[in-house]
Parts: sequence; structure tokens; C-alpha cells
Amino acid sequence: MCIRDRSQTAPFAPASGNPRQILYQGDGGQRLAQTGPTATVAVGDPGSEVVQVDSADPAKGLFATLDRLATTLETAPTSLHADLATALSEIDSGLNNLNGVQAKVGVRLQALESQAFANSDFSLHLQQTISEVGDLDYAEAITQLSRETLGLQVAQQSFMRVQNLSLFNYMN
Repeated sequence: MCIRDRSQTAPFAPASGNPRQILYQGDGGQRLAQTGPTATVAVGDPGSEVVQVDSADPAKGLFATLDRLATTLETAPTSLHADLATALSEIDSGLNNLNGVQAKVGVRLQALESQAFANSDFSLHLQQTISEVGDLDYAEAITQLSRETLGLQVAQQSFMRVQNLSLFNYMN
């Protein structure tokens, strides 16, 4: 199974004539997914960043290092110790890069989980609001509004009568 982009080109493929040499054929693009009104999260990382492929220098990168290590082990050169030390150093560098990529993916996962939690809270609030509006007894609401309106009118009339009272009205 091979993961492909829209162009149907496999991002990594063996070089012709040397099946151990892996060439990167993907692009450096990165898709973003919107997770909130102002938040986006990267969907993935370009393969060239993950395995440190440099299109300008194909001899660099994790796959090239593994290829050189295999060649060194097969040919057993006189400088085997130095070649192995170099290969191990480059593999360590590649693994450190993979750890960095894994950390970035973890940060994105945490952002997605936070957004999912916020979305579930908002969804619950929205469902409660819809339930409150949908469960309204319109007949009861109209009756209560009529009672409160009548009470307001009575209070206003009482205030108008009390406002016009004074001691001079009783002296005449």
C-alpha cells in the first residue's frame, strides 16, 4: 500500500538502478484544517521535513544515511569504525528530527482535543437552548404576559392618583 497525493505520485520511491536509494517525489505543501472560527491545525507534515530529504543534495537525509550504512556493512572498508560512527551520528540526528515531528503532531493533537471539548460544550449549550425554546407553553406564556400587563396598568393608575394628592385638595 502506498499513500499518494492528488497527483497520484508516491511521495517516496526507490531510485532506478538502486532500489535501496529512496527519492522524495512529493511536494513541500501542507494542508491545514479549520478547527474553529480562528483556529487551524496542520493535517500532516511534508515527507521531506520528516525524513530530512534535501532535494538539492540527495546524499543527505535519513534514507541516504541508512543506504550508506548498508553499503558500509556490506563492503567492510578499512575505515569501518569511523564510517559506523558517522552513520550512527546521522541516525541519531534523524531520530531527533523524528522526535521533533512527533512532538509537533502531539501539539496538534492536543489542539484538536481542546477544540473538540469546546465544540461539545457549545453543542450541549445549543441543545439546551433549543429545548427551552421548543418546550415553551405558548398559552401559559400569553396568560402570564396578560396578567403582568394588567398589574402594570393598575400600578400606573395608582401612581397617577397618588401623585395628584396633596393637603390642599382636602382643605377645600
